[in-house]
Amino acid sequence: MSSTVDSCTGPAQTCPKPDQMCRSMYMLKTVGGVSKHPSFIRACGDPATCHLSGSLSSPNDRTQSSSTCCNSDGCTPEKPV
Repeated sequence: MSSTVDSCTGPAQTCPKPDQMCRSMYMLKTVGGVSKHPSFIRACGDPATCHLSGSLSSPNDRTQSSSTCCNSDGCTPEKPV
């Protein structure tokens, strides 16, 4: 599966553990007030990591992330914001 800034392409995959869900995660790093290095990741994950968001900041940069999940066959999680 490959990913772009806001979507993934490739064949459907089955999560290896029955309690996992399809998770989409979006991360954006901002350096000196300029957004850089956006990334979008789709993978199987633990339900406890679904619908989380947060940020980590230092004096010159900030990294933000958010995630969404879905758990039906062939589902596509909502785009994290």
